[in-house]
Amino acid sequence: MLAYGFFGQMLWMFGGIALLMWFGRTNQVRNLAPGMAGALSHAGLTGACTAGDLGPTAAQRAPIMINVPFVGHIFVFSILAVSMEYGQLLWPVALAVFVGGVLLTALALRSLSRADGADAQEVKGLMQFSLGWQLTAMFGGLLLLALFAMPLEHSALAKAASLSHFGLFAATQGGMFGAEAAGLIALIFSMPFLVHPFVFFMFGRAMASGGAMPRWPVFVLAGAGLLGVALTLALF
Repeated sequence: MLAYGFFGQMLWMFGGIALLMWFGRTNQVRNLAPGMAGALSHAGLTGACTAGDLGPTAAQRAPIMINVPFVGHIFVFSILAVSMEYGQLLWPVALAVFVGGVLLTALALRSLSRADGADAQEVKGLMQFSLGWQLTAMFGGLLLLALFAMPLEHSALAKAASLSHFGLFAATQGGMFGAEAAGLIALIFSMPFLVHPFVFFMFGRAMASGGAMPRWPVFVLAGAGLLGVALTLALF
């Protein structure tokens, strides 16, 4: 759980940024910051955006992108609640939501690649991405952990940490996944804070470069996250 929380954060954060840069054809903080804050329901990046640390446009867009994935929370918490009743993840439903998330993410990247700097088109694409990538990252990760036979309670802990997902953190702390998970969440959730220096260093570099995110460091960090997750699951 600790290892997945660390490397998963690198994978889903920098993997999402890499997709936005490569297929969405945008390297601007005004898109990357609110898009990823919403897509992961990421506590730290949300705070940086709304505080204005990442520019006025990101600050204006962040509340929109944060609210959009709350539609996805209906799927997240309803599926997880029913899964807890059954004692395991509901594979067919989770897989269907994951596929929907992938398709919506693809649509979002298409919208962003055609935005050409138009504000309305960028916001539309980011709204689609915030919901699509949240569903992809959440249920893709849960399916992957279930495939490697991790208990659902531990999978929820790992996913809360790997996304820095404040909603799942609160639900876990509140006892949704049992007393053991509630007692462990503070420790597990602390792991992604080791990734936050990379996250905010990269956004700081981007702000210092006129809002343009460096391409290759993002790809390297995303690759490191993917390799780390693969090794973690292989050794689990």
